[in-house]
Amino acid sequence: MEKVEPKTKLAVGRKEAAAMLSISVETLDRLVKRGLLRPSRATRRPLFSVKDLEQFLDETKQINWPRHRSTSRGETATHQKEKYQ
Repeated sequence: MEKVEPKTKLAVGRKEAAAMLSISVETLDRLVKRGLLRPSRATRRPLFSVKDLEQFLDETKQINWPRHRSTSRGETATHQKEKYQ
């Protein structure tokens, strides 16, 4: 009999999806409520497509730093951005 290699998962549950994104399950639930992530409801529990999770990260990875808002230290956000690059 031929050995079948296991395939990578197509979808994961809430806890695993949150772990993949390095966020809490509560934060994941808030992202769903805001419509930023949409789980499949084909089963009793919500399933998150691994492809959708990767796409979410790609679409949200750009940080939009405010340009002239002062911080508590008197630095502008632009100065902070330069420090972290």
